[in-house]
Amino acid sequence: MREKRINSEEIARLAGVSRSTVSRVINNCKNVKPKTRERVMKIIEEYSYAPDFSAQMLAGRPSNTIGLFFASNRSSNQISAEDLLVNFMIERIIEIASDYDYFVLTKMIHDVSLERNHARIKEMFVQRRIDGGIFIGFPNYYAPVEEMVASNYVVGIMDQNIPGRNETNRIVVNFDDETVEKAVEYANQLGHRDILVVLGDHRRYNGMQKEQAFYRAMERLGLEIRRDWILRGYFNRNIAYSEMDNFLRNNNGHMPTAIICACDDMAFGVMDSLEEHGYKIPDDISIIGVDDSFMSQYTNPPLTTFKVDFEAMLRNLTENVIACIQEPFDSPCRITFGSELIVRESCKKIER
Repeated sequence: MREKRINSEEIARLAGVSRSTVSRVINNCKNVKPKTRERVMKIIEEYSYAPDFSAQMLAGRPSNTIGLFFASNRSSNQISAEDLLVNFMIERIIEIASDYDYFVLTKMIHDVSLERNHARIKEMFVQRRIDGGIFIGFPNYYAPVEEMVASNYVVGIMDQNIPGRNETNRIVVNFDDETVEKAVEYANQLGHRDILVVLGDHRRYNGMQKEQAFYRAMERLGLEIRRDWILRGYFNRNIAYSEMDNFLRNNNGHMPTAIICACDDMAFGVMDSLEEHGYKIPDDISIIGVDDSFMSQYTNPPLTTFKVDFEAMLRNLTENVIACIQEPFDSPCRITFGSELIVRESCKKIER
């Protein structure tokens, strides 16, 4: 990034527009033509222009603000475990940041592919509204994240693994890759050999991890992997419900005795579908989830799942982002968190 400092008048001259147009672009007003906005933003980025939001920012001082970006896959107005988990994450990150006298500016991204969302993320960094950013729920490779890392901004990411990317301003926390493998092992210990899986989003690293772990465990234990028993719920309750409903309506063969879901939210959708089709849990089918979300203990029956320590993950991610903002790291920061089996009533041992 170039460090030359210019003011809004010079930005306007270089872009061939008025200062008021520059102001409208900076404030994300809608009455600016796309090509004009693009031209102005290109110059702002080229010169790392810092708008006069405050005397501190103009003086080049930190804003003491972190950007928190969530990619949401919510597909309806129904409240789900995803909403509760997102709310928990936002609350905890705000509390942790507050302990260090940092503010948190939150942005929900409902469509990660939209260019205007890419532009808004970049604007928050380039305009120095934030000192660094935390990204949760995004694809393993997401262009705005990579651009901000390449531009030397501090970026914290939950759930990412891109080989060869070891920048010291990229802070990463991940789930371990053994959770679904342990879920298959537990089901098998209970006597289950006919296992169906509901996988997450293959664009996310965590989704890829869990899929590979399922195949690895099934092959190691000598269990049959049936392609029609591999459903994809994209970490979404409603999608998982639809996938399970479609499976039950069209299944002409024998049924699985156990179902493993890559997150609790999908497990809830699967349980809803099974109940509607007259199956009893765990008498007919056992269910295992991942996350141990707040609602898991209140389902009927309570869900057997793997507890992930989101509290520790969020604290580690937030504290390291702040630390890296305050004093750039000399080495990469990558930390992996494990999981713990929580046995409840949604699984049953079967005799062979």
